[in-house]
Amino acid sequence: MGESRQVIDSFARKFSKLPKDCKVEQIKIDGIYAEWISNNQTSKGKVILYLHGGGYLYCSADTHRTLAARIMIESGVKVLLPEYRLAPEHPFPAAIEDTLTVYRWLLNQG
Repeated sequence: MGESRQVIDSFARKFSKLPKDCKVEQIKIDGIYAEWISNNQTSKGKVILYLHGGGYLYCSADTHRTLAARIMIESGVKVLLPEYRLAPEHPFPAAIEDTLTVYRWLLNQG
C-alpha cells in the first residue's frame, strides 16, 4: 500500500503545476498536516474545507493541490486541504476523527 501511495504522490509532484499567483501555506492543526491554498484575491470571510479523494486509502495534498487551487481561483475562496490519516495503517474512524478535528479548529477560528 505504501509503495503505491509513493508512486501516485511522486507522479502528482512531477506533473501537477499550480496556477500563477497561487500561495501554499503549510500548517499543523493538532498534529494534522494541512495546507492553506490562497491568493491575493481570496475572500477574507469564507473558507472551503477540501477533503481529497482516494477512498481513505490513497492520495494526499500532493495529488489534489492543483485541483484545490483551481477551486480557490474559480470560487475566490481560500481552501484548507488537510491530510487525514489513511487506512489500512490507520483504520476507521481515524480519517473521520482527523477531519472533525480540522473542522472544529476552523469553527474556533471564526
